Amino acid sequence: MENHIKDNRELYEKSFKEDLFNIEFILENIKDLQTLPKTFGSQPDIRTDFELLSMRENYTYKNFKKLCDHYPKGKYYFHFGGKHSVLKEIWGLENIAIKLQKDDTFKDKIYAIRTYYGVGTSMGAEVEQPVYSNIPTELEKQLQTVKGEFGDLIIDLNNRRSPIKNTLNLNYFEPAEREVLKPDSDTKTTDYFQGIIIIKNPKGGTAYSVFPD
Repeated sequence: MENHIKDNRELYEKSFKEDLFNIEFILENIKDLQTLPKTFGSQPDIRTDFELLSMRENYTYKNFKKLCDHYPKGKYYFHFGGKHSVLKEIWGLENIAIKLQKDDTFKDKIYAIRTYYGVGTSMGAEVEQPVYSNIPTELEKQLQTVKGEFGDLIIDLNNRRSPIKNTLNLNYFEPAEREVLKPDSDTKTTDYFQGIIIIKNPKGGTAYSVFPD
């Protein structure tokens, strides 16, 4: 199909207009997907699937750049998981946030936000939505001490009154991250992310089958 588009460019542009960009974007991603190790499809582990995860970050960065070059300039919000969005290496993996921070176009323009969820549900294909929670126990206890019962929150760690602005507080990190992080005088929490969103009672979306009964 890629060659067919190349040989019939004018026809495709006339037929699909703006959607041609989306078609070519998807085709390129399908090609990139074929280059990933065959372990792709299961939940990758940083300890055993470093090559896969590194390639994935490279392709994600390439996609980000392509989208930014194509669409009008402005402020955009992209939602990535926590391992993609920390601004300082934890496992030696240079993720998309770090790549963007090193990019001259985006340097010092990235504000990384960590999202944590209280006890709720996540989207699943099952009849009943699975129960899900990822807020660190220590962070939840700390918030209860300061605020009592709390709801959804946005925490600006760079606030001038922030008690951890200049320190590394492991309570704000996931358990697996705390295992490898080494507190020192030169590292602080905001080197990794500058904000936290707490969604207290998340409700999972509805999964629709493409093969209904």
